Amino acid sequence: MNNDIILVVNQIEQALSLLHDPKSNNKQREESQVFLEEIKTRANAHSYAIAIITTSNNDILKHFALHIIETLVKNRWYECNDQERELIKKEILELMRRITSNEPKFIKEKLVTILVDVIKRDWPQRWMNLLTSLIEISKISDTQTELVLSTFGLLPHDIIFDTGSTSQVLSDQRRKDLMAGINLAVTSLFEYFYQLLESKYTQYKQPTPATTTTPQQTKQVIHLINVLLTTLRSYIEWVPSKVIFDHKLDQIFCQLILDVPFRMGACENLILFLGRKGRPDERIELIQTPFNFMENFLNSIKINSDFEDDYSFHKRITQALTILGTVHLNAYDDKHKIPNNYNIYLQLMLQMVSHPSILLSSFVLPFWHTFIKVESLELSYLEEVIKQIMETMLVKFVRIGDPEKSDSEQSKYSEIDFGTSKEWSNFFGGVRTRYLDIIKLITIQRREMAYIFIATKVADVLDALKANLNVASLSHEQTLVLESHSHILDSILLNIKDFTPESSLFFNKEQQQQPNIIQLTDRVLNLLFEINSTEPNITSFQIDCLQAYILYYQTNPESIKFLLNKIVPLIPFPGLDNPNRSFQNSVLHTRRRAISSLIGISTNISHLMKPYFDILYKSVVELFQKNVVTETEKVMLFHLLIVFSNNLPSYQQTLDFYKGILTPIIEQWVSLEMSTALSSPDAFIQYLGLSIADSQNLDATLVSRRKNIQYVASTLQIFWKKSQIPTNSSDELFAPFISNGISYNGKWPISSFVKQVLPGVLSLTRTLHQLWMPEHRAKIHPSLSTIFNLDDSITAPLLGFEYHKEQKSESSNVTFLRNILDCLRDACYEIVGYGFNHSDELFSLPDLPLVLLDSVFSYLESIENRHLKLLVKHILNYLIKNCPTKLEHTIFEPILPLLFSVLFNRIKAGWELIKLRSQKGEKENEKNEIVEDKILRDVSMEFLMCCSNIITQSPNYIFSSIDVMTPMVYGISSCLMAMDTPILKKSLIVSTQLLVDHEKVNDPKFFKLIGSEMFGCCIKILIVNKFAEFSNDIQSIIRLIYMKYYQICNYPQEILLSLPNITPPILQAFNKDLISTRSEKSQKVLFKKLLQDVIGIPLNKLKKESILDLPEKLFISKISDQSNENISNISNLFN
Repeated sequence: MNNDIILVVNQIEQALSLLHDPKSNNKQREESQVFLEEIKTRANAHSYAIAIITTSNNDILKHFALHIIETLVKNRWYECNDQERELIKKEILELMRRITSNEPKFIKEKLVTILVDVIKRDWPQRWMNLLTSLIEISKISDTQTELVLSTFGLLPHDIIFDTGSTSQVLSDQRRKDLMAGINLAVTSLFEYFYQLLESKYTQYKQPTPATTTTPQQTKQVIHLINVLLTTLRSYIEWVPSKVIFDHKLDQIFCQLILDVPFRMGACENLILFLGRKGRPDERIELIQTPFNFMENFLNSIKINSDFEDDYSFHKRITQALTILGTVHLNAYDDKHKIPNNYNIYLQLMLQMVSHPSILLSSFVLPFWHTFIKVESLELSYLEEVIKQIMETMLVKFVRIGDPEKSDSEQSKYSEIDFGTSKEWSNFFGGVRTRYLDIIKLITIQRREMAYIFIATKVADVLDALKANLNVASLSHEQTLVLESHSHILDSILLNIKDFTPESSLFFNKEQQQQPNIIQLTDRVLNLLFEINSTEPNITSFQIDCLQAYILYYQTNPESIKFLLNKIVPLIPFPGLDNPNRSFQNSVLHTRRRAISSLIGISTNISHLMKPYFDILYKSVVELFQKNVVTETEKVMLFHLLIVFSNNLPSYQQTLDFYKGILTPIIEQWVSLEMSTALSSPDAFIQYLGLSIADSQNLDATLVSRRKNIQYVASTLQIFWKKSQIPTNSSDELFAPFISNGISYNGKWPISSFVKQVLPGVLSLTRTLHQLWMPEHRAKIHPSLSTIFNLDDSITAPLLGFEYHKEQKSESSNVTFLRNILDCLRDACYEIVGYGFNHSDELFSLPDLPLVLLDSVFSYLESIENRHLKLLVKHILNYLIKNCPTKLEHTIFEPILPLLFSVLFNRIKAGWELIKLRSQKGEKENEKNEIVEDKILRDVSMEFLMCCSNIITQSPNYIFSSIDVMTPMVYGISSCLMAMDTPILKKSLIVSTQLLVDHEKVNDPKFFKLIGSEMFGCCIKILIVNKFAEFSNDIQSIIRLIYMKYYQICNYPQEILLSLPNITPPILQAFNKDLISTRSEKSQKVLFKKLLQDVIGIPLNKLKKESILDLPEKLFISKISDQSNENISNISNLFN
């Protein structure tokens, strides 16, 4: 080593010392950093590195030396001469030979990385003896063996699996050479892997006197075998299956799952092995060995080591078993027999689906879904298996396992798998839907069996309830069990009705060929009619079950009178005066379930319910007269009566019926007292007593006002929302109501009340908008200030919490006032929105735009995003849908520019705030942010659907108004940049709709708007590449915009010229190619080449998710190093 090199090495050591010394100042660190970076770029930098790695014992210095070599290999390898390259390769291998077990891990990893980078550039042509050298090096010690295995394991990841870094470095020819070299070396490699595994496993299992090992040596052997298993994972997916079978690796993996230290690695390899691609007959060959070793799978899950390690293994083995069974079923036909040990396999799968872990059990659902769909399986025990599946679905349907409630075995597993109740709740909701999908499949194929199963279960529950009628109250878990039974019963009966042939005959006593179905049904219904319980949850269960039997009532209408005799008396279910708040809530739920069930039944079989209309009407009137129902229940009962009135034969009959109910309601609505209260925020605050402190002893008059205004508004809302055109109104000389091309053959009777109702609605809407202004909010008493916040019943589910009324900390008055404000706003928006649909009189108002601007579209800057969403959903969409074409310009022009500008500004500011917050990593006020972000998504989605509607409904208007198009396109562009999957997906659909369907986008006034703003947004999204699954859709929009504009304006070209590597000559050549290319396919190829090869935007699609992909939190990286004492001998596998 000459003096110059020694001098520089010393300078490097000093610079590194200063860089890492906490006592160094910033200037010293900066100067050291600049010097070290400069060293890496020197032509003879490798000579310093070689000097360091051959003489120094300083780990930091050696690591920097390896960085020097890595920089040279990656950036200047082909600039080096042959002598320099050979010297570097020689020194790398020498370092690998010298390295000891005490060497830091970061040096070992860096050495392997450099070696693989050199291999990618020189092997096999310029390094033909590499594999021989590596195998010889591996014989030096276990340390060298691990390094060699790590090298072999990393190589395919960078070549076969095409990582991003490799694709930018290697040419296509180089990649072909490497892949050819690997394919030629595979047999030799696997012989090496096999011999190494045989040697080390024998050393682990059967130590001889000559190879007696210490605990530390045993631990090293275990570690080395696991490194080998990790290396094999890089090859198992793609090497020829013959190589695997020749070395009996499939059998070895199936045996190693019995060894605790190796079971996870073996299982990972099995998953990759079973998931190999190929023809069905090739994949059938893969599954023979695992089925032959099924006893091992069964025994492996019985081994107990460490709870979390065992559970991690159980999740992985479950995924392996699911792939195994699914591969078999997908390839199953008459040519293939049922595999060996299939009964043991199904036993295992039943065991896994019934596991207390919601996550683990969900892994097997794809198998059972496929299993049920294959109708040709010939198994003597098939019916019994299906019954066990249904039994499990019923049990798993019970919502138990919240990780924050450690009161069950399910919760113990949820604590491991889910960080919060929200994560668990969201996951459970999705899995519950999949349970219902399996129930649906079973019902469609075996409806009699499915019904008998659930009806028997319900009957057994009813028998138990009948024997214990004196029970004071059910536990929460017992209530959930009842709910699961009624839900599954409803699902099965609904699937029979909607998806099975001749469903109307299912409960026909004369044509049903299985009399036990009729007998069982009679038993269930008799019990439901007989049981009279004072426990509200039991009664709710009865009501839910009775409602599920709509199909039975259709076939046996004589049973309807018994149904009504049972349910109607339950409407005033007693118990509201019970001091227990939880009991009160259950009572309210029961009363409302009774009414909603009658509404549901009457809606579904309205023709059969007609004879009972008078009886029901008298019963409702009696309930009102006795004053035994609350205001909310009165509104629900009005809904029930509307369902019947919608079947009245004539307009006049319906109108007279409405007048009988609505006349006293409207009298209150238009009264001087109410009109004054609705006219301004100050009057509204005074009327409801919002300036008075919260108290449990409020004035009775004030309480009555609050209840009454909600009752009146809700009643008007339900009539506007649920009323329909009478069946024969077209015979009464009414002219058809034609709105925007939609013809309504008749007239809505409810529209007769619009002149009386609408002024108050508009006045109240304006007042509510003003109420959110700071100067009016300041007039609200501080004890009531939270009425402007979202209710816990809304925020709790968004945050992943289970909402219970009894857990509320605020007073009932505050909750009630908040509900009043929300109810009044909903009522106003829906009455106006449905008014556009029901009342053609509205469009005859000459000053309709000014009326709307002064009311529903007033003070928009004060309302919240959640209100804006409702405004668009309930008013704007109906206005767009129903506005007559000839009035579009008159009505839309004053309204849409303002409203779309507000929406654009809210959406843009909201998503920019989320982006800024994510960059800073702020977590303050996280709960509020979760709720606000969810609302922003809803607003964005509602805006996009509105844009889609107006493009479809009013294309002539929208493309004639730059004042509307400008905020609309800016809003769509902001949604494109939101980087939120559902929003981006919908934005792409709307953008395509805007560009494809209408030639008017070629108008010069839209050039900059679309050709620059929207085009630039799409380019930015591709560059970020966060959503590669939408890459093709984004490219399509880029192509559409460019093809429309590149010959008539310069805006798209200006965007492209601002990007890297795009020069005017390149763009001119690209445009020339486009002109000569006519097919859409060729255009796509040109654009992809420009974006990917010239600009350098990565367009590769993301890997499709599969069962192999666990959530990041759940991915298992730790492997137990403990050995299992009961080890079986597999040495014969190596013979």
